[in-house]
Amino acid sequence: MTAEQAPRWTVIVPVKGTAAAKTRLVAGLGPLLSAGAAGPQDLARALALDTLAAVAATAAVRLLVVTADPGLTGAATVVPDPGRGLDAAIAAGLNAAAGEAPQTP
Repeated sequence: MTAEQAPRWTVIVPVKGTAAAKTRLVAGLGPLLSAGAAGPQDLARALALDTLAAVAATAAVRLLVVTADPGLTGAATVVPDPGRGLDAAIAAGLNAAAGEAPQTP
């Protein structure tokens, strides 16, 4: 990898990997859920995978995913979710980013 290709930015994406993901959407998805469509967890996973794919396709970006979901791998570095909420997940991602490449914003 040349200097021009090296990651210049780090993107940290926290992804909830539990059944609690997108539970606030249940009220709005009620008719779809009763029709047999995907549930809120399926929607959350699809949104996460699409987001990760978009970031991974971006040049000069290093992707860190903070999650407890072992299925969210690929072009990203997975950071274990500490399980204490969004702030703790972002802090874990920031700590991992600083440890891997402290000069990268």
